[in-house]
Amino acid sequence: MKMKAKELKYDKPHIKDGLYHANLKEVKSIEDGQYGSRVALVFDVYYAIEKAPVELAIIAYEQITPKSKLTKTLEPLGYKYEEKKTFDTDEFLGNPCRVLVETYETKEGDEASGIGKVMAPDGQTVEYISKIKDIVKSSTEEIDNTDPMDLETVHVEDIEEVPSNV
Repeated sequence: MKMKAKELKYDKPHIKDGLYHANLKEVKSIEDGQYGSRVALVFDVYYAIEKAPVELAIIAYEQITPKSKLTKTLEPLGYKYEEKKTFDTDEFLGNPCRVLVETYETKEGDEASGIGKVMAPDGQTVEYISKIKDIVKSSTEEIDNTDPMDLETVHVEDIEEVPSNV
């Protein structure tokens, strides 16, 4: 069988290390864990006042124990551990928090950002996220408010005839 080698490059965001306001955007299942299934908890991280958030994730094994990484990640979002109790991670989507962003080196040798720890929101988190969402939304509306049909009107009489030898 003939095969063609090609390099796959994924855009991995890199922002300055530090503590940022964030909210849980989605939870994805990952099947490739060495010791079982894992999940990626994807967060919108608000790193600059006039910029759209960047998506960063923290990966954890799909284990709910009092000291598991998944439990420690969900607790600041409002999860309360109860033995043998089933819950849905969707309950925590959109919940605000703070995340500690750390730089790591990718397999390709590039620098990228990841979440080292998730913490409870502080008194400013909800207001800060709301403010950035409003700024980003209004700047997007300002940029994308033109109807392309209004840019220029072309009249049939303005079109030159195409030479017959073309």
